[in-house]
Amino acid sequence: MNFNNLHALAATIIPQQSMSWVRFKENSENAMGVTVPVYYPAETITGSLQPMDAQDVAKLGLSIRSEHATLHTSADVKPAKEGEQPDRIVYAGRKFEPVAITNWSAQDGWRKLVLVAV
Repeated sequence: MNFNNLHALAATIIPQQSMSWVRFKENSENAMGVTVPVYYPAETITGSLQPMDAQDVAKLGLSIRSEHATLHTSADVKPAKEGEQPDRIVYAGRKFEPVAITNWSAQDGWRKLVLVAV
């Protein structure tokens, strides 16, 4: 058995969900002079989005008062960088932003993201 792409192998067993990926484009100044984020139109991606339990959230030093989830996907979802906003994931009517990424793209073509509901 070939284990080169564990995400693809897992996807044959764990059902994948469809969700919207809203990529950050740029910051722009509105008519009132306030800087606001601008996003590209939403794209549909697939992945495995799972809720995180409070113990795992606390181990990462994140607030247990917020809703968190993990997402395994091959999409190039990006967290915030200085002067930029993070991309957004919309699933089941909820908006999430990535706060951490484990990037296995070079090895297996996928990434694991920790998301927080916004």
